[in-house]
Amino acid sequence: MERPDRYAPGMPVLLIHGGAGRIAPHRRDAYRHGLAAALDAGFAVLSGGGSAVDAVCAAVASMEDDTAAFNAGTGSALTASGTVECDAAVMDGAGRVGAVACVSNARHPVQLARRVLDASPHVLMVGSGAEALEPEPIDPKTLITPASHAAWRRWRAQATKPEGSATCGAVALDRDGRLAAATSTGGVLGQAPGRVGDAPIPGRAPGRTRASRSAAPVGAKRSSGARPPEAWRSRSSAATIPAAPSTTAWRRCGPQTAKGA
Repeated sequence: MERPDRYAPGMPVLLIHGGAGRIAPHRRDAYRHGLAAALDAGFAVLSGGGSAVDAVCAAVASMEDDTAAFNAGTGSALTASGTVECDAAVMDGAGRVGAVACVSNARHPVQLARRVLDASPHVLMVGSGAEALEPEPIDPKTLITPASHAAWRRWRAQATKPEGSATCGAVALDRDGRLAAATSTGGVLGQAPGRVGDAPIPGRAPGRTRASRSAAPVGAKRSSGARPPEAWRSRSSAATIPAAPSTTAWRRCGPQTAKGA
């Protein structure tokens, strides 16, 4: 069956997640604030009539900038050599994909993946080839934070297991019925340099939410109007931020949202 380029126009939806794993109690507020900021960034695009691709990139870029919570962009987990190597991917509802892996010179790896999607004939680019597409390269050391370096030192000493999360991402459905997904990650603490996880692999991370019948996480919220789990709490701003330790949040437009639906 041919995959549609878009679905019926309707209310925009944005779903984000901040990764899997145990979140230390002292970091849970940072995750809540980070999720709220990412929702605001992505939904500002959707509410202004922007595309689903722009929205997921904005939401994920917000998490990449958050040094207190997420394992993506600045503050990413360090490799065994103490360096940062990021992976990211963007996929739209037509099945187009752009992805990068093992990049260290991009403040927003998800935006670099977007460049692969929009400005290259390729799907996945790795290392120096991907980094050559970065229009504003940065010093890789600026992606290392005191917290990420401290976690790496603990890992090296084998004194304790690191705490945090893995891939962060977003899925959006815009007013024109277009679907998109994006992911970004710093990988696994202590990974070997050059290791590529599943986040930038089409069909593994972004492909799980492609514009096929597999888009259930968003569709369930958009079409059924089902209420989120009881553990979630709604806000008057129409966002739902999960209670710890979950790292998922979603937002939709419409009258039911104001009621916490």
